[in-house]
Order: sequence, then structure tokens, then C-alpha cells
Amino acid sequence: MQLRLARIGSLSLLLTACPADADTDSATGSATTDAASSTTSSDATTTTGDLPTSTTADPTTGTTAEPTTGTSGDSTTATATTEATATTEAATTTEATTTDATTEATTGSVEGELGCAPADQFDFASYLADDCFCGDACDCYRNVPYGEAASWNEPTLDDLEIHQAVDIYVPKGMSQGPAILWAHANGSSKTINPGSGLATNALMPALEAGQVVVSVEFRHPVTNYDIGAPRTDLVDAVQFIRCNAPTLGVDPERIAGMASSRGTLMLWTAVQPELADPGSADPVKRQSSRLLGVYAAQAQTSYWGQWIADTFYDPALHDLLLMQLPADDVALGHAVGDVDADAPRVELVYVDPLAELPITLQTIGMVDPVHLPNFGDELCKAYAAAGHGEDCTVHYEVAQNAIHAGSVTFFADLFGG
Repeated sequence: MQLRLARIGSLSLLLTACPADADTDSATGSATTDAASSTTSSDATTTTGDLPTSTTADPTTGTTAEPTTGTSGDSTTATATTEATATTEAATTTEATTTDATTEATTGSVEGELGCAPADQFDFASYLADDCFCGDACDCYRNVPYGEAASWNEPTLDDLEIHQAVDIYVPKGMSQGPAILWAHANGSSKTINPGSGLATNALMPALEAGQVVVSVEFRHPVTNYDIGAPRTDLVDAVQFIRCNAPTLGVDPERIAGMASSRGTLMLWTAVQPELADPGSADPVKRQSSRLLGVYAAQAQTSYWGQWIADTFYDPALHDLLLMQLPADDVALGHAVGDVDADAPRVELVYVDPLAELPITLQTIGMVDPVHLPNFGDELCKAYAAAGHGEDCTVHYEVAQNAIHAGSVTFFADLFGG
């Protein structure tokens, strides 16, 4: 997707220019992919394992900012081939040290209530479905409302009316297992297609490992800016699952996120301080909002236009860039600026190499500004500045059909099994 700022008529045009991630599920079909795996080694200057030519972000020199658009899908055809030279000198380590999640004490700390009383838990019985993507390997509950149970017409799905709901997949015979909340890309929905790369490479292995999978339908503050979408749908989903952990057989201390493109709003969710409201009359709102970790593909780590412009773009492009962003873009979310000592462990993967900065009018057509890998580099720099750079790992030049496969190793390490 070769995008030049001069051709961008509005923010919404750019947001809808990218269809669904070819390695995720769309509302109308799915794509199959080859399996791959991701491994990391602590204190190495490059990543190891099966992620092609991936490197780790330099916590002191790498640069990352939000692309000109905020969110988009991750289609193979939508992802531009980056011709800009990768800055290999920025490839020093921020590899996350493999730790047992049960002994982690310094990051991703869980506060607030952990599980609601029986009388306050949701009655899932009427939502039990028989069209699970995982067949007989799990029980599934479809279209379970959470939060405000809002509905809206989604512009990236041809204005299809969709709802604030989750699909929950529980492995047969599981007890006190961890849970993964999946947040999809633009052009996709929460529906998971059995033959997709997402299902084959990531979600089926998660279920086989005894991990509950929760697919979330959510509004995004950029994609759904025109309807006043909040940043907190994914927060609400985390609290809903934690409240109902006893019913679902979920360990409330082991809840993590997985996301792609638009869904990497999950990163903003993860680095926020505790958002539980202990005085709320709503038992769900009293639940902890914290995540143990996040695996994110093609991630945007900020939606703040001025920061994006200043960090990644030549000054000659700033005025044109800022014309395309919502007026209150500072309020849309800036995960890079919210990282602190309690931010949880994260792993990010990108299809393209790091872009040469600043991006100019001559080079804008050679990068994918929506999924700029430099975003991940900036997040890992923020982790390093907060004193725990080992909890942020970023891989570049990962094959499109392998971007979700690394989650298997990530969650096995994160959950301690």
C-alpha cells in the first residue's frame, strides 16, 4: 500500500484503505498460513529462532511513532513493501527474559478484586453455541454482551451493525487456566474462521495448551471517532472476564492480550495504571483492569498526531499530516508515554524493517505508515527508560503468514507452562 500524504483526503479514508489482515479472520472469509514459531534469547543483539531477520529495538536510539492514520487492517496486500533501509545500528537488545508468570513481582501486577461473587456472575447458559471454530475441543459462548452492550455501524465492515460482545472458547476439562483476549484488526470481526492462519497458528495451540480464548468486538477511538468511541472497551472486556473467572474456570491472575493492528489498542490498555473502581456499585467495575502481558502484531503504540509527526516525519510534512487527524488526537491514546515500572511484558512483531527517519515526501511511498515498525522501537525505548527494558521485545521483517505464530512461545513463557 503505497500511500502519499498528498493523496489522503481524510483520516477515515486512510483508515478504511487497508482491508483485513491476511493472517486474521474477516467477516466474509479467511486465509490460511504456514506455521512458524518465535523464540527469544535474553541479552542477545538479535532474536533467534524462526522469525526471519528479526532484530530487537535499541532502548536508546530506536525511534517509533504512530503512523499518520491511527489504525488499520493488516492485509498482505495492504502492507507496503518497505524499501527504506533498515537502521541496523539500532538493533541492540531489549529482549524479554523468559520468566515464570507465577513468580513475576515487578511488572503486570494485578490489583483490584479478582472474581465476582456467584450472584454477580453472568449467566452464560443461553449463549452456549455449537459452531465453535475449535470443534469438539472446547465449549464456546457466542455474542456475550459486556460493558454497555453498545451497538454501532462499523465503517471497516461496510457499515455492518455489530455489538459490544465477546465470543469465549473454553478448552474441554480445563480448570483454573489462563485466558487470552484477542482484539482483531480493521476489516475483521470477532468471528474466528477455522481455516485461518490465526486459528491454526495461534488460537488452536492456545486452546490445546489449556488457555481460554476470548475474541472481543470493540470500538476504537480513531476508527470509530465519529461516534465518540471511548478508549476503554478493551478495559471493560478485561474486567468482565475477570469478574466471571470463577464461572469460566479462568485463573483471574493470568489474563493476557493478543492483538493485531487496530486491536493493538490493547497495548494502551495494558500500560494504564489500575483502572478498577473499588467504590463502584457495579461488581464488574471493581475488578482489576491489569493484563499480565500482550503479544501484538503490526502495532500502533500511539495515536497522538503531534508526537507521530515530531518523531517520524520531516517537518515539511507536519502540517499536511496534522490536517488528517481528529482535533483532540492527544486524548486518543499514547501508550509510549504511559509506560511505567509496572507495565506488563510485551512482544511486538512487524512485517517490515525499521524505516529510515525522518520520513520525507520522497520516502513516504516506501513505508507502511499505518504499521511502521518504528512504533515498536519507541515502545521498547520507553520500557528501558522505565527501568525494565527486558520486558519489551520487538521483531522486524517477520513473514506475514507468521506474525501470530510467535504467540505460542510467548504465552507459554508468560503463563509459566
